[in-house]
Amino acid sequence: MIEYINKRCNEWAAWLLVRRDGGMGYPHAASFMRLAVQRDRQAPSGPRIDDEAMLTERSIRGIDPGLRTVVEEFYLRMRSCPAESIARRLNCSRDTLYARLHRAHVAIMEVMNDLEAGVGDVYCGPPTEVPVVVTGRTLRKAAKAMGVE
Repeated sequence: MIEYINKRCNEWAAWLLVRRDGGMGYPHAASFMRLAVQRDRQAPSGPRIDDEAMLTERSIRGIDPGLRTVVEEFYLRMRSCPAESIARRLNCSRDTLYARLHRAHVAIMEVMNDLEAGVGDVYCGPPTEVPVVVTGRTLRKAAKAMGVE
């Protein structure tokens, strides 16, 4: 498990599960208030940072659908359940769950790096759609298959 990606996925899940607008479409505060200095002079942290959560969202949608299922089960649907329960739901062992989760973390980090570098793009449509991913890896594989290096 990659701790940085684990933290990002936990913040992403909290961001998805706790809608900031209360589900009514109206924010709790004006957008410029998010930039205000806090009384204790600490910068805001956690899931309140929409840009980071959106980058994580796009990265998760950019990975293999099988790995995305593992991420969604682990961080969203069965968030407070023990790993054994999540593994049982996914029809695998606990060790296999963590191996898949690690592969998902690596894939998320690769897509995130590609997005931040501007190398590829991920279509971020509704969750039921299969994302179209064009990344540096995909382009390199296609070039290699065509004999162009």
